[in-house]
Amino acid sequence: YRGSAGLTPSPSLVDFGRQLFAQAGLSQHDAAAASRIRAGLGPRQDVGSISVKMAADGKVGEVLIYGHIGLDWWTGEGTTARSIHDDIEALGEIEQLNVMINSPGGDVFDGLAIYSILQKQDARVVVEIDGLAASSASFVAMAGEQISIQQSAMMMIHDAWGIVVGNAAEMADMSAVLDKIDGQIAGIYAARTGGDSKAFRDAMDAETWYTGDEALAAGLVTSVIMPTTLASAKAEGRINT
Repeated sequence: YRGSAGLTPSPSLVDFGRQLFAQAGLSQHDAAAASRIRAGLGPRQDVGSISVKMAADGKVGEVLIYGHIGLDWWTGEGTTARSIHDDIEALGEIEQLNVMINSPGGDVFDGLAIYSILQKQDARVVVEIDGLAASSASFVAMAGEQISIQQSAMMMIHDAWGIVVGNAAEMADMSAVLDKIDGQIAGIYAARTGGDSKAFRDAMDAETWYTGDEALAAGLVTSVIMPTTLASAKAEGRINT
């Protein structure tokens, strides 16, 4: 998933996209609109990546983040910071917010905004990684007061990347911005774990994959959820024989 923490493309990419769509027969206006949507610059529509529900007692809310973070250029789907904000607001006053994650990551700035939104909640934020928390989804998970991961699940951290079309100076500028973003993300991991930011920068540069147990050893999660065995499920009466 080297591509899953990408930056929003530069306006130069929008111009390039407009030319391609125009060659495909779209009007100049429609070509411009289509290229902006593909470049993630708007307008945006959030489709099918987030589910919100409230417990019967009204004290616990749940947010399901499954799929791409930010707008997926090719499918038009994804979970944006705006959709997370609005849906959490719709829950009203709750005491605990459960955040379930299974995501390959996505737009780094949507990820940073979602992380900030979760951190600002008055409710206790409990994160559970069900399958994958990769790229920007991995630092979104750091907003949890409690972070659990299924033993079968994984986390992945890596350097941010982006696309730029332009001259040498513009490409050098992008490189400098990417370095700053990587430092910001490494700082999130270090702050959550009490670890060294440089060590996390090295792990990001190497693109590091963690099993549940490895994530626990690294301090990225607070607990590993062990699978329920058939025998224990029978003993608890959840399976009839």
